[in-house]
Amino acid sequence: MIERTTSGRAAAKTRGAKFGRKPALSPAQLKHIYRLADEGNTGMQDIASMFGIHRSTLFRLLAQRSSSTTTR
Repeated sequence: MIERTTSGRAAAKTRGAKFGRKPALSPAQLKHIYRLADEGNTGMQDIASMFGIHRSTLFRLLAQRSSSTTTR
């Protein structure tokens, strides 16, 4: 049964199927969040509520951005 599932998933991937949850925020929204956070005029809670995300999600997004920019 596992072999059939694995082969089915592999076949679906070759056909272009996407797996997993869709991102909650678009790339344009992420850029806007980053810009607001960098400016420093808007509080983190306000930014989070503007985009309908939790404050911890906002901090995780900002941490991922800073870690990805330092490794590049």
